Amino acid sequence: MSVPGALVWQQQGFISARQTPAVQDTLSFPDEASARAAYRGVVDAMKGCAVKSRALQKQYGLLQDAEVRRTADISDTANGSAWMRSWNGVQGFSAPGDQTNHVYAVRHGRVLALLHFDEWAAKAAPSYDLRGDAAVLRTLGAQLAG
Repeated sequence: MSVPGALVWQQQGFISARQTPAVQDTLSFPDEASARAAYRGVVDAMKGCAVKSRALQKQYGLLQDAEVRRTADISDTANGSAWMRSWNGVQGFSAPGDQTNHVYAVRHGRVLALLHFDEWAAKAAPSYDLRGDAAVLRTLGAQLAG
């Protein structure tokens, strides 16, 4: 995924106790309209994520099992959406094997934050509770506002 027009891009990596990664990218744009357009671009890209993921799986001879669904939205002081992708990951584009990817996008003013983390079947942790996704979005929005 590309995010054209960003003036500043900061990336912060995290690692869980189960050694699974999370990454937050924070992008600053010259104005609010540019950030809004970038956010809409991310939302549009996620709408086609299942189709693109299945095409990658087919190309690499894997079962085409990718499913993507939106899990939360906010539009109070920030705009935000969360998604979950479950699939057999394609090595080189993701870690290989069964996994669930969680993706969050939040725009506040002229800043866009993208956060993602993965649950891997091989590192069997209790499944993440999607009911918390709206709270994650609000927390990211508050972080951007602060």
